[in-house]
Amino acid sequence: MVAARDAINRLLEAEGLPAVSTRIGVHTGVAIVGNIGSRVRFNYTAIGDTCNLASRLEGLNKRYGTSLLLSTDTFVKQVDRGRFRRIEPVRVKGREAPVEVFTPCDDRWLVEEGDKAIELFRARQWEAADAAWQVIQARYPADPVAQYYRSRIAALVAEPPSPDWTAPSRLPKNRKRINIGISLEAEKPAVQAGSVLLGFWNSVSESMTCWDVERRRRCARKFCC
Repeated sequence: MVAARDAINRLLEAEGLPAVSTRIGVHTGVAIVGNIGSRVRFNYTAIGDTCNLASRLEGLNKRYGTSLLLSTDTFVKQVDRGRFRRIEPVRVKGREAPVEVFTPCDDRWLVEEGDKAIELFRARQWEAADAAWQVIQARYPADPVAQYYRSRIAALVAEPPSPDWTAPSRLPKNRKRINIGISLEAEKPAVQAGSVLLGFWNSVSESMTCWDVERRRRCARKFCC
């Protein structure tokens, strides 16, 4: 999907049109999928903890500058795990164990060097970890993951953590989202289509909030009929 997006963007660029930006979160698990609702609000959707985590991973791409993130449960089902770059474990409310997240990467060198830098970071070897990320930036100056970790290292050096510090960071809360037939987001980027869920759940960004039942009905008719 990411490769297809890049191909589309090349065509758009050739026509002088703005590029399409996507963020995808993928998690594997059990979900309730089907026509759900009442006479007031009825649509085909998917709900459950699996969907919630996929949605949060979609938004987490902003932090790392990535476009696709996978959870550990999805990663372990991949045939060639060497094509995925480890990012970091994140703590999710309601889950005891942190969730490790990964992103696709075809550069084996980057996958291996990134793992080494992350292990140094988790061992609190700030100077060595920073040097490892600098090696990565020497080859990929704009690497967003390296930038993210170096900023974290700088913050930890400036304000050393407590002895019980652990590497996992906390996952940000879900953005407010209104589902009316299709998924609507409260924020409106320039040109953006999001994707969350097990497979791919397309999301259209609109600046719109429905406060009462009648407005919800009008919105549903507008976008679904």
